[in-house]
Amino acid sequence: MVNNNKWGFGVIVSLIVISLGIFLLVFYKNVTIEPQTVYTVYLDGRSIGNIVSKKSFEDYINVKEEELVNKIIELNNDNSVSGILIQLPLPSYLNENRLLDLISPNKDVDGLTTTNMGNLFKGNNNLVPCTSLGVIKLLKYYNVKLDCNVVIIGRSNLVSKPLGQLFLQENATVTICHSYTKNLREYTKDADILVSATGVKDLITKDMVKEDAIIVDVGITRFQGKLYGDVKKDGILNYSPVPGGVGPMTVAMLLNNVYECFMKNK
Repeated sequence: MVNNNKWGFGVIVSLIVISLGIFLLVFYKNVTIEPQTVYTVYLDGRSIGNIVSKKSFEDYINVKEEELVNKIIELNNDNSVSGILIQLPLPSYLNENRLLDLISPNKDVDGLTTTNMGNLFKGNNNLVPCTSLGVIKLLKYYNVKLDCNVVIIGRSNLVSKPLGQLFLQENATVTICHSYTKNLREYTKDADILVSATGVKDLITKDMVKEDAIIVDVGITRFQGKLYGDVKKDGILNYSPVPGGVGPMTVAMLLNNVYECFMKNK
């Protein structure tokens, strides 16, 4: 919910998150205002209001795919719903691509529908995956030059592929590496910007990067009760921390996309 006092009127922005555990489906919806859960949201340096994180939910046990299909169609047709997000990965018995593509492109806050991904690859950005957009915004905030040699490790639809397209739009020369790439170090040593999004602890070490390279650590893994990124930080100078680096940017871009969805659907 966005309560915009600065503009002299109140509006309601609603995000539905569809989150499945092993056998649990939960629909979240903002429903009320409580002062202790209000966050001020800024867009391009201007406050656009307050987002209120109050959740109500229904539980569905052993949800069938057609039930989920019907729910998504219902949410698409609900004018009170600004955005829809399906938390991934889904259980293997569900068709992930089918369910994602059922979301209205103008309510697709994750930017993962075929329509929005296709627009991104054509350079006609509509809604862009949150983490990828967050990486670009983070680098621009620190005035990092983007028309350079960029190496991305990972090839997921959620981060690496859309991020590669965003870098191309900034005139970067982009190389994408993955688990089948041989002699990974030969690629990473040439990177002016290195983005690692694998979830492999300590994958990137000092001997793999140039001294002045900028490293964006998107990976996250839990080991012995602590969170780690892909970068082993010993001797590496310029890197984003894990946690506290790309993660908050992902959340900020999600809020941005929710607002964009609201504006498209109002």
